[in-house]
Order: sequence, then C-alpha cells, then structure tokens
Amino acid sequence: MAERAPDERASIGEAAAELSYLQQLYQGQYEELSRSVNTAIQELNDFNSVKETLDRIDEIKDRNMLSQIGSGAYIHCKADGMDRIVINVGANYFVEKGIDDAKQFIAKMAERQTRTVNALLKSRDEIEGALIDVSLRLERLANRQ
Repeated sequence: MAERAPDERASIGEAAAELSYLQQLYQGQYEELSRSVNTAIQELNDFNSVKETLDRIDEIKDRNMLSQIGSGAYIHCKADGMDRIVINVGANYFVEKGIDDAKQFIAKMAERQTRTVNALLKSRDEIEGALIDVSLRLERLANRQ
C-alpha cells in the first residue's frame, strides 16, 4: 500500500475529527429522544389507565378502596358519589367534570399523546439513520488511513 502524503493524512484526520464530533452529537440527541419517548409512552399509559378505570366506573361504586394521598401514601375509603371526578387538565390545573366529559377529555389527551409519541419516534429514527450513516463514514475513513 502506498504511503499517503502528509496533506492527505491531515485532511483525513480533520474529516475523522468532524465525523466523530457529529457522531457524539447525534448520539446525545438519540439518547435524549429515547428518554422523551419513554416519558411520553408512560404518560400515554397513564391516560389509558384512567380511560379503562372510567369505563369500569360502575364496578367501583360503593366499594372499599385505597386512594393515594401522596407519594407512596394511601388511605382506605369507600367510592360513592362517582358521577363527577376531579381531573388535571394541564399545568396542575384541576377541574371537576362529569364522567362522560372526563372520558372525552381523556380520549382527546390520549390521541394527542399518541401523536406526540409517533412524532418523537420518527425524529429518533431519523437521528438513528444519521448516526448509522456517520458511523459508516467513519469506518470507511478509518479503513483509508
């Protein structure tokens, strides 16, 4: 194999440094998007859980249950007066709603969260493609040296 000229080796080294920087940048973006996807999926699961509970609200009426009063703290209570619930409508702003209104609200929130999850997944896939491309280019450059 022929020796590379010093200028060519320097330009290959500069290209490798630039690609390494891009690789690190894309890796960071990919990790951040992955965390965002996980958070968004958890929120979607929470909406779906509330939706399921509201769909089965008649089964809960007049039953003894545990109600969360804080992080890891619960009280025993009896479920009555189940025609209205208090729901967080965003920014920790709570509103009392009838069951049907609450079901509609939660369904809309779940739909919006599904769109958010899909958008985040699409962005993450794009970053993953760019990351793979940069990694392949780095590998080809390494083989040239």
